[in-house]
Amino acid sequence: MDDMAELLRTKRVIQSKDTKLFLKPDGKWTNRFDDAAHFRCFAEVVSTCEAKALKSVELVLKFQ
Repeated sequence: MDDMAELLRTKRVIQSKDTKLFLKPDGKWTNRFDDAAHFRCFAEVVSTCEAKALKSVELVLKFQ
């Protein structure tokens, strides 16, 4: 499989390091990975964290 194609299918989400919950598109938190907001690129993750003043979070990648 092409490496670029695999990267494009990767789901990127924000997870709280403290609660292990995932950030949803509406800004709330969920324990369901499938309900988490998906970010197309790292810059989008960073801007979301800054805009929402998120602390103690991490980027989680899921290769499909």
